[in-house]
Amino acid sequence: MKSTGHLDIDASSLELKYAGSVKNVFASSADIDSLWFSFTDQYSVFDWGKMPDLIANKGSALAIIGAFVFQKLADPKFWQKLPASQYLKKFDSQYLEKRFSHPIFRGKLQKQGLSSHFLELDKGIITNGNETQKIWKELESLFSLQKDFHNQKYLQAPDPNSHLLMRVFKAQVDWPKLDLETNKYIYSAVDTSHKRRLVPLEVVFRFGMVEGSSLKRKLDETPNYASVLGLKTLPKINEWFSQPVIEFFTKLESKDRLLTNDEAVRLAQLPETQFESLLELAKDIALALHVLFAEQHLELWDGKLEFIFDNQSGELLLADSIGPDELRVLYKGVHFSKELLRQYYRPSAWYQSLSKAQKLAAQKGKEGWQDICRDELNQSPEKLSPTVKKIADQLYGVLANKLTGCSVFSNHPSLEEFIEAVNQNFSDFKKEQVNA
Repeated sequence: MKSTGHLDIDASSLELKYAGSVKNVFASSADIDSLWFSFTDQYSVFDWGKMPDLIANKGSALAIIGAFVFQKLADPKFWQKLPASQYLKKFDSQYLEKRFSHPIFRGKLQKQGLSSHFLELDKGIITNGNETQKIWKELESLFSLQKDFHNQKYLQAPDPNSHLLMRVFKAQVDWPKLDLETNKYIYSAVDTSHKRRLVPLEVVFRFGMVEGSSLKRKLDETPNYASVLGLKTLPKINEWFSQPVIEFFTKLESKDRLLTNDEAVRLAQLPETQFESLLELAKDIALALHVLFAEQHLELWDGKLEFIFDNQSGELLLADSIGPDELRVLYKGVHFSKELLRQYYRPSAWYQSLSKAQKLAAQKGKEGWQDICRDELNQSPEKLSPTVKKIADQLYGVLANKLTGCSVFSNHPSLEEFIEAVNQNFSDFKKEQVNA
């Protein structure tokens, strides 16, 4: 799907439609077919919602990484070169041959590129003047190399007191309702009168299993789940699979729930054959992202994807955003994602109380397990220690610089310098937290 091009809309006229834990969504009456994502400097772990700290530059870095990835995947030349990538040699050759001969790969991706909901980076509404202007100079250099994508201009220079926004296609979100008697979510039939709608699934791909992966916990509880995924043996930590595996989770429920393929088909409510297309696209996108990060010597182990379905064209569009909040990326054993922050909180009393709060909520037929954790168990996350806060403030900017190959965040250390700082301080801050 081609971009609709740039629309000059005054950011001050945007209306807040949704305030999330890490992302705000705006709309404009002057463009009813678009939404604007404002990625904040807030973060969330373990489905808690807003945590007590802000992470410097996180919002801008996520917008930049997302725009960069969407544009890379939109380029058919990238897909044409993908089968020859040296970074795919670790995977099963017969699997790759089948993937690259599939009609979706050869007919769609290699000829047209990947369609997504991304339209452009645009001027914003959050005051961040001088820093935004410095970032923008680097962005102009970065994206000028790709300005011929779809023959559209993807960047509009911001005013002096603005923050980056990402403009995307608007899509209908049909929220399920919780039946308090059965404690199950009810999904209504989709309304096809809307031009586009969000497919209510999180599509998770995995290339292997590292420490902290939810897959490890699942396999510890149910070892035969490995065969469900198509794995011949129980995987080992830090060992690559012969091919990526795909899982489906709920997207719009209070806590992500693992689904069988049949359950995912029912919830997706896609036309016949389109669910198969979604699965095929997910496999291809996973391989493409793996290579995109590997080209910068970064290891992509797993991630999640979301899709929009266009009711008029019958096309699936990659949606949400693509970055460290959706992907598990490592370099020399160090996580470039929220996993680094999860590791900080896992020894805490607050983390230990989460499962108890969720069980109590299920017993009472309530959605607000976070309130139970706060009010009944008297547990909330504490602020990051100064050591961890400094590391977190550099995490997203360092990754943006490395992935794009451009010094967007000029005041950040190099990748190697950042890794050295993490390795020097990581064991210390874990001790700080355990003794707190």
